[in-house]
Amino acid sequence: VAAGKCNCELVVPDPEDITFLEAEKFTSKVDYDNTDPNRYSIEIDLVNQVITVYDQSGNAVLQSLCTTGSDKTPTGSGKFRLGDLKERFGYFVAYGEYAQYWTQVVRGVYIHSVMYKSKKLSSMSKSAYKNLGKNVSHGCVRVLPHVAQWIYYNCPPGTLCNIVKNKAANPYLVSRLKSAIPDYSSYQQPSDSHATPSEVPATVKLN
Repeated sequence: VAAGKCNCELVVPDPEDITFLEAEKFTSKVDYDNTDPNRYSIEIDLVNQVITVYDQSGNAVLQSLCTTGSDKTPTGSGKFRLGDLKERFGYFVAYGEYAQYWTQVVRGVYIHSVMYKSKKLSSMSKSAYKNLGKNVSHGCVRVLPHVAQWIYYNCPPGTLCNIVKNKAANPYLVSRLKSAIPDYSSYQQPSDSHATPSEVPATVKLN
């Protein structure tokens, strides 16, 4: 597992490629809007391809379609506490693409935006955008950029993330969430008033 040290970009491998128990990485030092890991919890529904953030009272404060792992590279189910690693604009070395607002779930599994061909916001991948609601990723959880941004700033390390594989199919919910996503050309990239985060060394245990 390697960390790209040029401009301190975090290089994240696919989960199945991880073979070391520890890895030296760099992580973005986040200026969180919420620092309480118990304020929110995340549920990722593998059946309906839906991500939901709940508050302490069980109310949904954020809900959207997502993209999880394909049948060949599935996203594992279970309850996890978000890891320590974050990355503002990370790079996929194996695929030559970028994604915004990475939040580590466990090991090499992250919640992040759909992909971009470069760090230009206008380069957002049309196919990845249109694949929201389908399980076609390499194991990470792709979401709309503004959803990834909200989770990045409001769900600090230690936040509960429950990845569920046995929910009942809910075509009404899927249809409602799909209709809420604008056409690719109409999507407005989220603005970000936070300062560009500094990068700090991080040691993450992968066992």
